[in-house]
Amino acid sequence: SLKATITLNKHDVLLDENDVKFGNLHYLPRKNRNIYLRIDWIEPVRQSFLIANGKYLLYTPRLKQAIRGKVSEAHKNKGSGDALAFMSMSKSQLKISYQIKLLGVEKVSDKEVWRLRLDPKKKSSYKFAELWVDGNGMLIQSKIFEKNNDSTTIKLSNLNKNITIRGDIFRINLPKGVKIIDG
Repeated sequence: SLKATITLNKHDVLLDENDVKFGNLHYLPRKNRNIYLRIDWIEPVRQSFLIANGKYLLYTPRLKQAIRGKVSEAHKNKGSGDALAFMSMSKSQLKISYQIKLLGVEKVSDKEVWRLRLDPKKKSSYKFAELWVDGNGMLIQSKIFEKNNDSTTIKLSNLNKNITIRGDIFRINLPKGVKIIDG
């Protein structure tokens, strides 16, 4: 299990601008790669993203809207499938899907980590990904490079590993009046 602070930075190369989000993450691995994940974005816009029981939900209170779907069918939605599949892959699935190269050892948040480059072996919506992994195999940071050279970096900090996480954290009770869209 894991509870952490998460930072997401989308960099637009053409405009040289960054769109940064901050939030909290709860993660619980399950059998058969059926993960439980909840990200509550706090800034700049409140939003909750949930994966549980093979389904996902993205709830934006300001818009009074929730997008839901099955993780197994997320590949049909441009861009979302690679991200969701990437998060739940086993070590053997990663080896089958990517050419993996060790780029070196670096420090991220005062932790010594291995920097890996993953080049997709099949057609993908992005060029390649880089991962920063600690000695225990814990992902600390990832960066996805799009075909147009834009990038998305996700960094975890304030990691609390192997803690008890209540199961109800992986439920979002939607208020009345929320428009639900099937994704």
